[in-house]
Amino acid sequence: MRGFSFILAVFLSTLSPGVAAWAQGTSNNPSADRSFDVQLFHPAVGPKGYVTLDSADVPGHLLYNVGLLTNYQYGALALDSTVNGSVTQLDVVRHQAMAELYGAVGLFNLFEVGLAVPMTLYLSGG
Repeated sequence: MRGFSFILAVFLSTLSPGVAAWAQGTSNNPSADRSFDVQLFHPAVGPKGYVTLDSADVPGHLLYNVGLLTNYQYGALALDSTVNGSVTQLDVVRHQAMAELYGAVGLFNLFEVGLAVPMTLYLSGG
């Protein structure tokens, strides 16, 4: 089993530079997307993670972990505007309640495959 792990590690390390180059594509144009994520909290999916920090341990074969984590933000995004000395504040995202359903499973004592599904439960703002 140890020889198989070494061969797999060598194979993946030689494959990764080509995959990274392929993923970059050939376009030199910058992205026109001007959006950003207000929700910056992303929980760790694995069974031994600590809040947002994933563990380096891989769970045993077919050991799994599932969970539901909720969080709330107040005043997540506000814009200030000054016109003729008058300051106006706009709360774009005033209240935000989120939940994240997640799960992970260990495979062959070598890999961990996980999935997280974020959900917005409540969102308000002006």
